[in-house]
Amino acid sequence: MGTKRNEAEALAALERPGVRAGIAAAALWGLAWKGASLWRAAQDGSKPWFATLLVTNTLGVLDAVYLFGVSRRRR
Repeated sequence: MGTKRNEAEALAALERPGVRAGIAAAALWGLAWKGASLWRAAQDGSKPWFATLLVTNTLGVLDAVYLFGVSRRRR
């Protein structure tokens, strides 16, 4: 019974105006970082980083580490 109640509360939370906008903003933010980091990893020929970045979802944190830390040192 507790599970159905939790599901109902979660669905009700999605009806709040700011929640959907926040989720959409987070998804777009992560997508932009993901695209940039995957592009750079492919250009650098870094297969391990490409695979890692492809399968993880950290809202851009790991992607930014790669773009501004790891990839910059290789150039």
